Amino acid sequence: PSPIVPGDQPMANLEALIDTLGESEGPSLLVIDQFEELFTLCHDNEKRESFCSALQQRAQSGDYVLLTMRTDHRAQDLDPFLAKHPELQSFFSRESELAVPPLSAAELRRAIEEPARRVGLKFEKGVVDRLVNDLVGEPAGLPLLQFALKKLWDHKSRNRITLDSLDTIGGPLGALERSAEDVYGNLIKEDQSTARRIFQELVKPRLWQPEDGTKTRWTEFTRRRIPREELLVTCGASDRVADVLERFIEADLIRVAGSPVQVEVVHEALVRNWARLEGWLQETSEALQFRYKLDADADKWQRRGKDPAYLYRGEELADAERLLREHQKELDLAGGGVAKAFLDACVAERQRQQEEHERQLVERAKKKQLARWLSAVSVLAIVAVVLAV
Repeated sequence: PSPIVPGDQPMANLEALIDTLGESEGPSLLVIDQFEELFTLCHDNEKRESFCSALQQRAQSGDYVLLTMRTDHRAQDLDPFLAKHPELQSFFSRESELAVPPLSAAELRRAIEEPARRVGLKFEKGVVDRLVNDLVGEPAGLPLLQFALKKLWDHKSRNRITLDSLDTIGGPLGALERSAEDVYGNLIKEDQSTARRIFQELVKPRLWQPEDGTKTRWTEFTRRRIPREELLVTCGASDRVADVLERFIEADLIRVAGSPVQVEVVHEALVRNWARLEGWLQETSEALQFRYKLDADADKWQRRGKDPAYLYRGEELADAERLLREHQKELDLAGGGVAKAFLDACVAERQRQQEEHERQLVERAKKKQLARWLSAVSVLAIVAVVLAV
């Protein structure tokens, strides 16, 4: 079967993979791609532990487990996680790792020229040199190269790719952004607003817990995978959203896959290399960070049986209401869902506590009034006794 990615529901995805494997006589091979999603998309420590423990059990039972992960996430995410869970250390031993280094200039050249040679595609002198020189050492070099070559294929002249074609697409570093700008620029104003909503839904702030134990904080934005149907509900009129979404899918900037259909940005390189998107994220950074925290807290509240202990109270609830007022468009919860139910429960709990507080005040007032009456009656009784005597 195809490899899976952890996503924000790693156990559900793993179970789906195991179901497709079915019963087998010999050991199975489980391939988990983009293992860093266990930290960038999933922020529930219990889910992480369950996922890793399940993989460990499969390996101990005789199956083979292959994980792929960006090396920068090993030190920043995986190592701190393992330090807190030493029982998983052996499963992630350094001896079982194989580091895949970045492609050298010569390897990049072969990656460009060899596939072209097999289909008879020619490059004008200087095209390959420019691709290699611009991309060697670039952290997102391979996805940028992949996108640029796809666009160059679309702009080829018969079986030849020219320097003019390379300039037309914006070069290897600018092809992704130029393509996004072309699609966005050809949208009417209303559709441009919808495009902004779509891309803001398709990214999320990345949560980072420093090793020194200081306060958790948000760092870069990363792509997010969500169901297409959810996107159609949260981003406005479904027909308009579907049309705008299709424009970016046709331009290879957004991709869909899976069942039910999931939508995601084609690569994080777009999040980092499209200046307009970066500007949107900066403008609404506070709102997006709050929305992601809200979704995570609402999910935890639901999984804990809607325990009132997980609801917002006091200043935390007041801050949430302020952000909802200040960023009404970005934080539109009209579509309902767990986040809306969670906030409604928070407000209802506050109302209940206020009513309980008022009831207690009334009860105390009644007790004081009763005490005063009793005191007055006692005084009158004493006076009556004195007069009688």
